[in-house]
Amino acid sequence: MDQTLDIYTRPSLGSSVTEGSVSYRYENLIEKVQVDKKELLKVELSHFIEHASSGKKPSIDGVEGMRNIEIAYRVSDMLSGKVDAHKK
Repeated sequence: MDQTLDIYTRPSLGSSVTEGSVSYRYENLIEKVQVDKKELLKVELSHFIEHASSGKKPSIDGVEGMRNIEIAYRVSDMLSGKVDAHKK
């Protein structure tokens, strides 16, 4: 499932280009980013089931998975203002 993400930005003042006798002034910029939209939980669970049933080593082990969860919680706490982002 693909999705296009449009990012609208206003360039800084004075953003213009002159080519010969023609001048262009940028008023708005639109970036179109093509995103492969996936159901991430479904992808993650499929990966887990495939590796658990076949005995293959997963790309992320339990220790690294727990580390990633701890980082996600710290980022969430910083974004919500529960923790000062500048303290370690």
